[in-house]
Amino acid sequence: MGHLEVFLLCFCVAGVCGQTIKLDYVINNQLMTPNFHSMINLRVLKGTPFIRVMEAAADINPQFEFTGAYSSKLGYLITRINKRAANYNVDKTYWEAYNASNVGIEGVSYYTPSDGDVVTFNFTKEA
Repeated sequence: MGHLEVFLLCFCVAGVCGQTIKLDYVINNQLMTPNFHSMINLRVLKGTPFIRVMEAAADINPQFEFTGAYSSKLGYLITRINKRAANYNVDKTYWEAYNASNVGIEGVSYYTPSDGDVVTFNFTKEA
């Protein structure tokens, strides 16, 4: 599937916007049917929390719609993407998030992507 490049609007002060970065956001479910793998390319203001990137992607493409649960320690933890809900307590499934360096992302509220980053959410089941 192709990708779409999107520019998020930023607030400008005195007509000057901050530095922007480009990143890819990927969602992947090969665990349960229906399977899916989608990517969207975004340009965002440097320092944008990833939760805001997710919101923008969902506004553009309904496949990226998500649900999260809030934790005071980690911020939002993602529990559903593209209508695929994780239920760790029932079947040990969860949405695993990591960046291009394979560094795990625990809370999307506090993670800020870097230029050229690829952030992937993979539907996973604990063994």
